Amino acid sequence: MNLAAPHVGYVIAAYAIAFVVIAAMILGTLIDYRTLKRNLERIAARANNGQDASV
Repeated sequence: MNLAAPHVGYVIAAYAIAFVVIAAMILGTLIDYRTLKRNLERIAARANNGQDASV
């Protein structure tokens, strides 16, 4: 890549923004996964104790 090209700043900014957006999506997915897993374990524990699991 020619770093003297007039559009190099745009290309670097586009890659940086894409990286941040993809990283945020991955982080959001991991947080959602952990929350859902915790809720499912709580429901399963409640069902195993003989309680009603429909809340």
